[in-house]
Amino acid sequence: MAVGLAITAVLSWAAFTANDRSTSSLLALQARQTASTLSAALPGIESQLADALTVAVDTGSPATFDRFVSNHIAGVKLASVSLWQRTAGGTRLLTYAFSKPRLATDGSAGRAFFASVTPSTTLQVTNILSGSPPRVGYALNEPNPAGYIVYGESDLPPGKRITVPPSSPYHQLGIALYLGSRLDRSHLIESSVPTPITGSRATVTVPFGDTVLTLVATPLQPLAPTSSRVLPWIALAGGLALTLASVTVAGYLTRRRRYAEALSARLAALYAEQRSVAETLQHSLLPQALPSVRGVDVAARYLPGAEGVDIGGDWYDVVLLGEDRFAFVVGDVSGRGVRAASVMASLRFAARGFALEGHGPASILGHLARTLDFASEGFFATVLCGVIDIGRREMVLANAGHLPPIVVHDGTAAAVEVPPGPPIGIAEGAPTERTVALAARVVVVAYTDGLVERRGESLDNAIERLEQAASGPSASVDDLLDRLLKGLGANAPSDDVAVLGIGIP
Repeated sequence: MAVGLAITAVLSWAAFTANDRSTSSLLALQARQTASTLSAALPGIESQLADALTVAVDTGSPATFDRFVSNHIAGVKLASVSLWQRTAGGTRLLTYAFSKPRLATDGSAGRAFFASVTPSTTLQVTNILSGSPPRVGYALNEPNPAGYIVYGESDLPPGKRITVPPSSPYHQLGIALYLGSRLDRSHLIESSVPTPITGSRATVTVPFGDTVLTLVATPLQPLAPTSSRVLPWIALAGGLALTLASVTVAGYLTRRRRYAEALSARLAALYAEQRSVAETLQHSLLPQALPSVRGVDVAARYLPGAEGVDIGGDWYDVVLLGEDRFAFVVGDVSGRGVRAASVMASLRFAARGFALEGHGPASILGHLARTLDFASEGFFATVLCGVIDIGRREMVLANAGHLPPIVVHDGTAAAVEVPPGPPIGIAEGAPTERTVALAARVVVVAYTDGLVERRGESLDNAIERLEQAASGPSASVDDLLDRLLKGLGANAPSDDVAVLGIGIP
């Protein structure tokens, strides 16, 4: 009896302790999961503001900026999106969408904030802005010659209180979200329970631009399974029964873990399957085989972005125009998804048709410009088009906002500057053509921005890296393209990559 009572006492104490630890672990786990959900949503704000800034820099048009914001940023639920420009006299507001920004440069807080905004790829966040309702602002000032700054504001919920619906996987938690690391009312963004939260709680920080978000979570109901809560009372009921109950619970927890592992593996398999479907569909929209041109070595590569399952809008094509003449096109449609892919397919086949009708590169791009309107369809595309005449040893190029091609000759690579016209869909009109004489044994390489562009790096530096990677001897065009993808770190790109190489004898 003494031994039995001792074992029962020890096991009961262990069960009580394990239950407390399990509750704490589950609370910490659910807090981290909630923070992960929040963290996954935050890049959407920065990505949308970055896209808006790119449109402003590329077009230099506040009106185009307004249209882009209205078509693409409404879903982010920003109360205000505005475009600013830094000048010698300070920062001035150029335009805004949805509502006028609450933080203006005519106040000390606005002047102080915009004075602290420096050219950076990091989102820069304001303090909580007073008003009804309160707001939080975000500024993005990636380096650009025009000195543009994109600034957005989000409304906080009324009274900074939210309700977690019963359908939410986190309805068992009471949460409070703070801007920064200070847990006081002035930094509170929203909460589902009265603050400050006391008692059992878990705290997680999430990086957010140049600051952090601090999530505090507390359980509103028991998080541990029923078996874990009643286990101590079972232990008190008797020594032998406790041993059997412990084995049963251990087996239950093991099976739940194995079920969770199997579910995780299934989810990973479904993700891989969806990505495979997207890649297969993407490749079906590209040429299944490149045409054979007498004496010309033609090769291409297409690599989908390493993240996500959406279809991209990058493409390439080669069209025979005779025994010694052919046209080539490389383009990139803005955005991702089925709509972007459908725009890509229509542009590709339209360009092929215009080329077969005998139009030159500038005329092809001029006709494409009339088939797409950014204002109505919400997409634009950058396109490089060229026609190569082997007999005359010349290449005619036209560029609609695309990156310049490079030519490799005797192991030295150099970019071919082509007068750029506006991207397809931004404005109508044919760009200026440039005719380039082709020496013997040269390779022309056209590509999309996913091959060279890196966040925070200028295009000049990116193209210089490409020239360095392309320089040197190559056994074939295939060998050159493989070397470029490896040398530029594009074998697992974050953005889609399309590369077309043409070796002229």
